[in-house]
Amino acid sequence: MLAASGEVLVACALEDAWALFNRFEEVATLIPTVKSIEFRDEEIWATLGVQLGIISVTSRLMLQVVHMEPWRISAQGWSFLAETMHTQIKKDGGPDGIEKDAKGKLTIHLELAHLNGVGVLVKYAAEVEAFGRLRRIYQSILKSKAPALMEQFAERLRTALEIGVDVSLTSLEGPPL
Repeated sequence: MLAASGEVLVACALEDAWALFNRFEEVATLIPTVKSIEFRDEEIWATLGVQLGIISVTSRLMLQVVHMEPWRISAQGWSFLAETMHTQIKKDGGPDGIEKDAKGKLTIHLELAHLNGVGVLVKYAAEVEAFGRLRRIYQSILKSKAPALMEQFAERLRTALEIGVDVSLTSLEGPPL
């Protein structure tokens, strides 16, 4: 299993941080790789993109919140390479018709902790169980991109909560990492 985690201290009230994390469309704009997001009933669908050298890697993600209680959220879902839906679907695939090495099971955890007089400690973690080609891509991303992406997420989170800046996908686009 591949995993990445981090934490960031934010100077804000616990209730303000929790309110932000209950607005999933706004949280998505803080994630550096998110290119688009849509909601389908209880599912969250996103398109993610990252640059690995000269190769641009795009994937689709479907998440569903599976656990939510004050100060904690967990979501689970699937990640697919963007071309998966067009080139990897095979008649002899798994129950959903998609080869198991073309998708990955994703779990995301978020926890908020109030630090008296200091602010809120935001802890986040993602775990991916991926196979074949997708596993190799995720390993490359974790090795070469994850630290910078996590720092970028932390800075965007600080900006959104401490300064109250309105964020959007268009305002966050920049040069590929």
